[in-house]
Amino acid sequence: MKKIKYVLLSLLGLINAILIWGLLEPYIIDVEPQIIAIPDLPAAWEGQKVAVIGD
Repeated sequence: MKKIKYVLLSLLGLINAILIWGLLEPYIIDVEPQIIAIPDLPAAWEGQKVAVIGD
């Protein structure tokens, strides 16, 4: 019975850790706005914003 109790408490702790990480992680992302010049850019793209996500 003690073993089941420890397994359930461990799973509960893991679920809580994942939940807390899911709530905090969006605030940890770095955003670095940069302005660049792209030669031969079509006129329809002038002034548009592009998001690049990388590792």
